[in-house]
Amino acid sequence: MCGAVCHCVFVCPTHRASWRTEGAGTVARVKPTNQPTSHLPQLNGRRLNDETELRHLDRLLFGSNLLFLYINPLAPQLTSKGTPADVDWDFAMDEIARFEGFDTNTSGLTLEQLRTRDQVLELLPMISEANAISEEMLKKRKFEVALLSPLFMGRPRGSPTEVQVLVTNEHNKNTSFWGRGKFMDKRYQFQDMYQVVVLAGKTTHGLMSLRLQLPDGSSHTTA
Repeated sequence: MCGAVCHCVFVCPTHRASWRTEGAGTVARVKPTNQPTSHLPQLNGRRLNDETELRHLDRLLFGSNLLFLYINPLAPQLTSKGTPADVDWDFAMDEIARFEGFDTNTSGLTLEQLRTRDQVLELLPMISEANAISEEMLKKRKFEVALLSPLFMGRPRGSPTEVQVLVTNEHNKNTSFWGRGKFMDKRYQFQDMYQVVVLAGKTTHGLMSLRLQLPDGSSHTTA
C-alpha cells in the first residue's frame, strides 16, 4: 500500500483508493470517508458519496482546488458518459459549473456575454476555496457569484454586466458586494490567515488557541 499527502482546504485526512487486476486491465476504485457533504470529493462534477470505479479520463476533485485526471492506458476505451477525447482544465471547470447550476453553453453568446462567462468560471473555484476557509474557521461568511445589471449599478442601459462577489454575514444576514479586485485581495489574506492556523497545528476541533485579526476588521479566536 502506498499513500499520497495532499494539503488543501476541505480535504479529509484520508480517502481510500484501491487497485486490482481484472481481465486485461487494472481497475481503480475510490471510496470517500464519512464526512459532511461539503467535504466530499467530486467525480466528473458530482459529489462522490459511495465507492466508485474510475474510468479513463475521469476528473476527481479533492477539497476546493486539487483536481486530478485519471489516466488508464490499459483500458482507454472505457470512459464515463460525456467525456470528450481531449479533457483540459476549461472542460473540467465548465463541468463543475454546470453541476453548480450555471449555464455553460456558449452558442449564440456575444463577446460581452463570453467575457462575463469567463469571469464567472474564473471566480468559481476561488469562491469555493473562500467558503471552505470560512466554514473551516467557523467565520459564518458565505461567498457567491453575483451578476449585477447596469440598472442595478446605476449605469446607462447597454453597459456591461458587472461580475462581483456577494458576501453574506450569516450571523446577522447583512450583505455586501465586493468587486473582483477587492475579493482577490481578501482571498490572499484569507489564505495567509488559514496557513497561520494550519502551521500552528490547528483544525476546527483542535486544542490550540490563536487570536487573529481578520481582513474585515473583526477578530477570530480558535479554541
